Amino acid sequence: MTFVESKLGVPQFITHPDDREERVYRLPGAWVIVHPVAGAVRWFSITITDPDMYYDIGPTTLGNLPIRLGVSTFADAPPSEHESLQIGARDATFVRYYDYGNTAGGGQPYWLAFNPVGCGTFSGGEPYGTGTFTGDGLGSYGTPPDTAGITANTLTVMSPEGNPNDMRERWLHGPHHDHVKLAVRERRK
Repeated sequence: MTFVESKLGVPQFITHPDDREERVYRLPGAWVIVHPVAGAVRWFSITITDPDMYYDIGPTTLGNLPIRLGVSTFADAPPSEHESLQIGARDATFVRYYDYGNTAGGGQPYWLAFNPVGCGTFSGGEPYGTGTFTGDGLGSYGTPPDTAGITANTLTVMSPEGNPNDMRERWLHGPHHDHVKLAVRERRK
């Protein structure tokens, strides 16, 4: 965390969803969330907010997810057997989970997501268009969404020491709009 704060500065917010500390940093064109455990980073999340900016996540994911965060859609991303479509009263999100194991993935699990505070579009097809959702609320849906209409704007990376099960019930990756809606953008001089 000392290294992270030397690079990112002081967090703009510190939140405690699910009784877990999350430090929220505002960078030009992005939100970064860091979850510290005992002074070390357990996982971090990057959400691109500027439509004129993108982040090539290929190197970060050891070449497993060669897409441009904030520009590419889920149709451009590799398929996954683990995905979740969540539609609420004020939010909609789509998440894919990737675990390439200790060889290709370096022991790090990844989540690729659409976050409503990020840039891009969420026009996921019939379930979103009609406002209906079928299934158990944990990722099952009647008609798969049109992934070409959903921008991948958020990446979450967990350290090898983390437990992916801690993130399974998490429906939103990146910042929640209720936490950051009062954030003031800093102006460059």
